[in-house]
Amino acid sequence: MKRVTTRTLLTCAAIGVAFGVIGIGDSALMAAVALAAPPFYPVLSGVYLMPGIIAVSLLRRPGVAILTRVLAGLVSVGATSAIMAPGLAFILFGVVLEVAHLATRYRNWSAWPVYIAAALVGLLGAVSSFALLGGSTLPVAVMILAPITIVGATLLWALLARTIAAALRRTGVGAPPAHPQQTATVTADAD
Repeated sequence: MKRVTTRTLLTCAAIGVAFGVIGIGDSALMAAVALAAPPFYPVLSGVYLMPGIIAVSLLRRPGVAILTRVLAGLVSVGATSAIMAPGLAFILFGVVLEVAHLATRYRNWSAWPVYIAAALVGLLGAVSSFALLGGSTLPVAVMILAPITIVGATLLWALLARTIAAALRRTGVGAPPAHPQQTATVTADAD
């Protein structure tokens, strides 16, 4: 990021802290799903993508996905005993989002880089859950259904995050501040 404004930092911090708190509850819910249906616990990992997606979709600036993810991770990790694995996942999710936009040289802020990143994270979640659970011992139906469900759920989380970002943008949260000289000129012309 060339120049980071206080407004950008505060927006990233607000999103990061809010989703850090949500991430604490999501971790507990993921643990419950891991006990009930182990191959499907990554379905909830899309929540961890949301702050980065909201930040990059709202602010449309390089680096905000990683910054917001790190802030959310610090809040979540501070409330849990496991530090290393979730901390790396938080950074990884932000990096995946940034790389998807870097591929367009930060010139395309449409939805497709976000959905590609979300699908990749869902796929990584499916692969990691299979590796942890010994995927070859799972029933064939679960081996087919789990990855489809995980990637589909991650895409739905991304859609929800983009919807939240659009709603925030409509309220003026992501809009740049009005330039004082432009405001004075418009006012003078109106008189």
